Amino acid sequence: MLYVTERCVFSLSAEGMELIEIAPGVDLEKDILARMDFKPVMRQRPRLMDARIFRPEPMGLRCQVPDDYKVYDETTQGAGHAIVASHGSVVLH
Repeated sequence: MLYVTERCVFSLSAEGMELIEIAPGVDLEKDILARMDFKPVMRQRPRLMDARIFRPEPMGLRCQVPDDYKVYDETTQGAGHAIVASHGSVVLH
C-alpha cells in the first residue's frame, strides 16, 4: 500500500512505513523527518518524485504506457483516464 502526500511517498512494508520518494525542492530532514512522530524505514535515500506531478499541464503519460496496458475508461472526455495494466496496477492520466 502506498501513502502519497504533497511532500513524499511512503510504502507500507513488513518493517513499517518506508519512505521511498520525496518531492523536488523538499528538504528531507527539515521538511519531512523533523515533522514526523516516528522514524520511517529508509533502506536507501528516497528517490525524487517525478517533477511533472507538480506542473499544471498534463504529464504526457499516454505515450509512456506499454502495449500490455489497456485503457479502462475512455468516457471521461479529457477529465482524465485510468489505465489498468494486465497485472492490475492503475496509472491515472
